[in-house]
Amino acid sequence: MKKELALDIQRKVLSNGLRTFAVTQKGILSSHVVLGLRAGARRENAETNGIAHFLEHMFFRGGIRYPTQEIISRAIEGVGGNFNAFTGYDKVYFVIGIPVNKFEVAMDVLSDMLFNAQLRTEDIDAERGAVLQELARRADDPSSIAWEELHKLMYGDTSLGRPIVGPRENLEKFSRPDFVRFRQEMYNAREAVLAFSGDLNVKSAYSLAEKYFSGLPRTSSYYGFPDEPISSSANPEIVIKQKDFAQAIITLGVSAPAFHSNDRASAIVLDGILGSGMSSRLFQNVRTLKGLAYSVTSDYGNGHDFGAFVCSAGVSPTKTEEAIQAIALEIRRLMDEPPSANELQCAKSFRAGNLAMSSDNVSTILGWLVGSELSYGKAVTPTDAIHDADNVSRKDVTRIAQKLFLPGGWKVSIVGPYGGSVETIQDILHTTLIA
Repeated sequence: MKKELALDIQRKVLSNGLRTFAVTQKGILSSHVVLGLRAGARRENAETNGIAHFLEHMFFRGGIRYPTQEIISRAIEGVGGNFNAFTGYDKVYFVIGIPVNKFEVAMDVLSDMLFNAQLRTEDIDAERGAVLQELARRADDPSSIAWEELHKLMYGDTSLGRPIVGPRENLEKFSRPDFVRFRQEMYNAREAVLAFSGDLNVKSAYSLAEKYFSGLPRTSSYYGFPDEPISSSANPEIVIKQKDFAQAIITLGVSAPAFHSNDRASAIVLDGILGSGMSSRLFQNVRTLKGLAYSVTSDYGNGHDFGAFVCSAGVSPTKTEEAIQAIALEIRRLMDEPPSANELQCAKSFRAGNLAMSSDNVSTILGWLVGSELSYGKAVTPTDAIHDADNVSRKDVTRIAQKLFLPGGWKVSIVGPYGGSVETIQDILHTTLIA
């Protein structure tokens, strides 16, 4: 039976078309505000790659009522709150947690940052240094390099194939007009969703939402994501990046269902069986049985019109080929025969338990509401996701594995001191996945 969350969730559209959710919780002393916008790296081209993430940083440099980063921090942290933001391919999020009696402060600060951002040249130059240091840090992180190389293989010269943080040459040249233009084009009510929670008077909370966020323009001349091919080619592609790291980082990726796909729940359960948690096949067979890796996982992620299924591991360079073969064998097994009934139920229970525990964090609920409304056009809660997974059968898992894990569709990136060749990896994949 589908058990509903013990939360009162109300949806309302403000006068400017901004979609909002109010989640009320009696007796809770904290409140949260989450604003999501479809203004991520998918909205960039090669020349503007990196500006979505850079602009997210710039909002923290101050508006009119809160004109500096220090004043913003004191307004939120000075009352015990916290503030975060992050940029993805599809979306950018701003998240504030604050005592419920300071709820209006959160609404005031966030709206001032976004609508009244000064984007001063001196602030841009100062923040540029911080963003360049973030870029440098990623260049020292083998996992980040491996994932970025995999994205290039899977999506080529498209917005999905470029790193979210952007290349150094772009970051060094962005100026104030670039930020102003991107904000004007992307930050509007049609592309945004606001959600808030706490022990709130809903009518008063919506009045504050109208007061502070009705200034967001209803729309702009820019709409939708770029019209670009995002599916990976049918031919296998492999890249090997020689780096002086202690391990070789392996990532194998293949295209997967988008957020709106009817196959999404099946892909999630497949991910649970293959590589999520210590009871997964990859952990049991690649780590526990063969001792080839400390960390070996699978991950299924998606956006409004794309998805990726990725297996990754960190291994001794001399064990790279053996590890890839072991991972490929587990992929092949899922294509050849259904999981056992017990294995299927364990994967569902693992998923349901994780979602149930995350539901105790109301900011997670707000993130689900905002993200699904932006991607799907309707709110999806963790309860809905649990219900969807419950309906997945053993045959569904085999069907989706056979649909996704096409032998010629895999892309592979290897980062580290691996001395082998592309041809060797191709032979391993061919003999393991096709034979």
